[in-house]
Parts: sequence; C-alpha cells; structure tokens
Amino acid sequence: VIGQCDGPLADGDRGSSEAMLREEPRLASIVLHGRGFYHVLGVDRIAVALPTTEMHVRAGAFSQVTDTGNHQLIATMLRFAQAAPETRIADLYAGAGNLSIPLALTGASVVGIERDRRGIEALRANAERLGLENLEGQVGHVHRTLPKFPAGSFDLVVLDPPRSGAAEAIEELIRLAPDRIVYVSCNPTTLARDLGR
Repeated sequence: VIGQCDGPLADGDRGSSEAMLREEPRLASIVLHGRGFYHVLGVDRIAVALPTTEMHVRAGAFSQVTDTGNHQLIATMLRFAQAAPETRIADLYAGAGNLSIPLALTGASVVGIERDRRGIEALRANAERLGLENLEGQVGHVHRTLPKFPAGSFDLVVLDPPRSGAAEAIEELIRLAPDRIVYVSCNPTTLARDLGR
C-alpha cells in the first residue's frame, strides 16, 4: 500500500498503518510519503516487469499502470528508436530507467536524465545489477542538464515527460539536433504544442 500524503505524517497515520500491516496478512509493506517524509513499514522495493528483465524501484516511484501496457509501450518505443550498439541516446525524464534499460540492452550508449534523485539512484542500481556499463544516470532538470552536451552529442533522444510536456526542453532538443526523436506522451494537448515548436 502506497499513500501519498498532502500534510505532515501524523502519529495516527503511523499507528493505523502499523495496525493494518499486523492485521492484514496479504500486505507486505506500507509506504507513506509526502513533503519532507518517506515512512516505510516493511520493504519498499518493487520489481517492475520489463519485456526481457525487471527493473527495481522504490515504492511510490512512477511506473506504468500495467505490465502488459508497459511492454507494449517499450516495444513501440524500440521500434521507432531503431537503436543499435553504435547509437548514442539521451533518455529525458528517465525515471528509474523504464525506457533507458531496454535501450541499453540493445548495446546502445544511453544517458538517462531525471530530476528525481531517487529515480536516478534506482536507474544506476538497475544498471549495475544488470551489468549495463553503457547506461549512465544524471540527476538534474532536463532543461538545465542538456546545455552541458554539445550539439551532435546524441543520435537519438527519447523523452517521456510528465503530462505538462517538455516545453522547457524544446530549444535544447533543436540545438542538439539528433537524427531522431521518439516522444512518448500521455497528453495530446502538450504533445501537439511541443511538436508545433
């Protein structure tokens, strides 16, 4: 059970969670997180199934809703990406590596950029666990991190931004001038805006 809380963690929240964990044998853990706290009862690691392996994340990290849908998303992304061992890839808004890991498994060189430190910690741990020396994770806002790379650094850019889109990154994408961009979107309105630019 994962609870995202708006206010501070209250003693009652902790106590009722502990009671629920004791009384419900089907529960392995309860995670309550919010501004300034991350409270774990049990184990907070989750395995997310990828098409040929699995990704480990902390409870509360973003992942797709179903394994089946995620497998279809990854297969579609890989088909459009056409990654090969010599391909240099930036995965923007990379999270824990949902798209970075499958891209790195093609042998391509992948840099995942994500502002959430816990996401990049998970990406790095997944890369190490899977022996993916060709997968690097960088913590930072995409629009502040991309200027560190010279134009032509990447053959391919893959991005899966939040619903608000990637408006802040568009100028840097144009400057980097990759051969190919694969944009995954859950919001047609912000996708259309970004594609228009």
